[in-house]
Amino acid sequence: MGYFILPIDLIPDLLPGGYTDDFSGLFGALVTVSMFIDEEVKLNAKDRIRIWVGASAISDTDSVDDKLNKKTDQDEQEDKDKDK
Repeated sequence: MGYFILPIDLIPDLLPGGYTDDFSGLFGALVTVSMFIDEEVKLNAKDRIRIWVGASAISDTDSVDDKLNKKTDQDEQEDKDKDK
């Protein structure tokens, strides 16, 4: 992630479309991090949110998880239907 603060990165950023390399690096980092988020990490994050913000914020994270799980389930069902 140090690439984003290197002075050499400033030169391409001044050109048209210069932020493309930054966006691709950020996208790669987000994909890499998301591969390591499992149920244990989610539970630890919810515990930390409960401590910092309060239990009322947990319902928001639960609704996001439900939507993501529903989307994943739909995608898996579509894949199964295609295989038939």
